[in-house]
Amino acid sequence: MDSLSRSVKIKTIILLVLYLVGLIGILSPFHGYFIVLSPINLFLSAIIIFPMQQVKSQWFHLIAIFILGYFVELLGIRTGIPFGHYHYGSSLTPLLMEVPIIIGLNWWILAFGSTELASRFSRNRFIQPLFASVIMTSFDLILEQVAPKLDFWHWEHEAIPIQNFIGWFLVSLIFNSLIQKFYKPQQKNRLAERLFAIQAVFFLILMVLL
Repeated sequence: MDSLSRSVKIKTIILLVLYLVGLIGILSPFHGYFIVLSPINLFLSAIIIFPMQQVKSQWFHLIAIFILGYFVELLGIRTGIPFGHYHYGSSLTPLLMEVPIIIGLNWWILAFGSTELASRFSRNRFIQPLFASVIMTSFDLILEQVAPKLDFWHWEHEAIPIQNFIGWFLVSLIFNSLIQKFYKPQQKNRLAERLFAIQAVFFLILMVLL
């Protein structure tokens, strides 16, 4: 086993442990203590999957999506565009102008992971971002069932609008297209796609058990 494969294996185990501990904690009587650790978990996850190759281009799309993701959410809570009317709870602190600072990083994690997953099916520069956006929107179908229970965010009248999923697809398409522009198949990031899969299973289990 070469050093790169060993590193990927070790980091995958760390991610599995992080989310398994989080899952057990959220399902325990002490769930409140674990839910508020969600921003730290996201931050650690981003550090673990950040690629060490082509660092300059990776920093570019990370920073771009971090900033754009934050302002899309700010626009969302102020105007209802593009997702609908909602507000954030207290689990994703700290907030800046009522939007979690970590939310932009979450957009990057999901866009990066879905782009890597989509590359397994197509590397066409038009089809790959579209397929990745379908994957991300499907992820949101699960996430939306859990988010209010974890006090991540809450929808007006407690109803998830169809507009949200249309908005998710369009925003995802922009972010995935940005990542795809710098995508290099020979530098595939297995950790990003594994994290996406781990998160999907994590929220799917919570959707069933909460």
